[in-house]
Amino acid sequence: MLPDRQGIDDTFAPDPGGEAGIEIEYKETHLREGVTGTKRARSYDITITGNQVDNCPVGILARTVPADAEDQQARETDRPYSFTITGNTVSNAANAGIRIRSGADGVVATNTVRGVDTAIDIAEEFTTTIQQDLNVVRE
Repeated sequence: MLPDRQGIDDTFAPDPGGEAGIEIEYKETHLREGVTGTKRARSYDITITGNQVDNCPVGILARTVPADAEDQQARETDRPYSFTITGNTVSNAANAGIRIRSGADGVVATNTVRGVDTAIDIAEEFTTTIQQDLNVVRE
């Protein structure tokens, strides 16, 4: 039996931090010793496609560099590999439809974003060469 959630419908709940419906993020956990600390340990060439996300603070969140309060410079200089966010629909995201926090050589294209004030939010200081084409923004 599930605990009483006071009427909250969380059939498809966002990540435990509560920010994003779908999130790609750099991770170094669960790596074999031979991979840890090498380029193979980095997130690379990740694709998010064909999803529908509704009613989350952020629909899709991407960051390919660890968010480390002790080392902000890494986010500015170490932007490993690429990612693609394409063919998704995000509706009614409170803060941003698609948010790119860090990364390089990414593509954000052919997505539909509805009912949001900020359709695509890219942290310019932590990203480079992010292509944005053919995205549709609707009310």
